[in-house]
Amino acid sequence: MFDKLSSMPALSAPRLSRTTTRAARALIRAGIDAELQQARQQAIDLAKEMQSAVELRSDDLTAKSHRVIRITWLVMGLGIIFSFSSPPTS
Repeated sequence: MFDKLSSMPALSAPRLSRTTTRAARALIRAGIDAELQQARQQAIDLAKEMQSAVELRSDDLTAKSHRVIRITWLVMGLGIIFSFSSPPTS
């Protein structure tokens, strides 16, 4: 057994350290990548919700603006009609 162990190439401390460091980095990166992917998806979902809310509010404001414009034209038109249809006062 001693012969078998002595014939194996020895891992030097720096080589072992690099191997361990690489493995540790890979483990950390795998965990962080998953967390970052989850955070990214949550940000995308939030952005979609915000966009939907903005579009809904924009549609509401557009409808209100169109109503105000119609009422304004109606009032102006009726004012012009009544001003020409009333008998002159003299």
